[in-house]
Amino acid sequence: MTRPLLAVVSKNSFWTLSVAHGSKKSLHRQRSRDSVVYDIHSRESLKSKQVYVFGFSATGALGKPGVGGVSRPTPLEFSSSLGVPLKAACGYGFTTYICGGSHGDFGVYGCGINSDGQLGSQSVGLKTKLPTGNSVNVVPELVRIAICLDNTQKQIYRPSHVACGRAHTIISYENLKESNSDTPPLVFSLGNNVFGQCGREIIPGEKYDRDVEVITKIVLPPEIKSIKQLVCGQDHTLLLSSDGVVYSCGLGSDGQTGLGHYNVVDRFTVVKGSLVNERVW
Repeated sequence: MTRPLLAVVSKNSFWTLSVAHGSKKSLHRQRSRDSVVYDIHSRESLKSKQVYVFGFSATGALGKPGVGGVSRPTPLEFSSSLGVPLKAACGYGFTTYICGGSHGDFGVYGCGINSDGQLGSQSVGLKTKLPTGNSVNVVPELVRIAICLDNTQKQIYRPSHVACGRAHTIISYENLKESNSDTPPLVFSLGNNVFGQCGREIIPGEKYDRDVEVITKIVLPPEIKSIKQLVCGQDHTLLLSSDGVVYSCGLGSDGQTGLGHYNVVDRFTVVKGSLVNERVW
């Protein structure tokens, strides 16, 4: 009997994380134009899944501490306390997962580079050097990314999407218990926001570090009732609402935000051009 496998592919100049899918159903691949993040979702139920990793491991992005370069797909084990891996996203030298347990305990976990706090404030970490000579702080194995929800929110909200860029992470929570609920989504950002890619105000001189926890609840446009997809480029973020509208924020120096200019934008804004009045499904 074939066991379904969670599939994730990430591409950058240093490392690759890849997995295969054991079922006959093809996976839906979401790709950012600048080839930083490839995000693949598994819509299977909470059954046994297996993640395979391979590539450059010095950043800790493979979640296998003490291992050199991994030249072939190798299983990454998830403890029972983490639950089943449901979704994954890869940034520049770091990886995040949404995991869910059979008892309703859902969480977001990460490993890899955390020099800008893209994995939150973590007590676990070490310094290492990349082939470029740059020193980075890394989390060598999976740790939970703590998102502050009040008791009521913990009862009804579940992590629904995660996306990673060069040094930032975006996580969305939605009411997955009641499909017809009017409860708005919650979106949180972590890490570097120098270009507004976290969807919040740019603060000149702001410090980004693994010891400085900057997890911000993003103020979304009020018309966003649900989120269909999140994806990050190097220093920008795209959001697709459930009603088919595309929003963006962050660095627009090459027009990658699709807003009709090359400026920096620190709030989610409706994409312009040929997508105006169009719905993306």
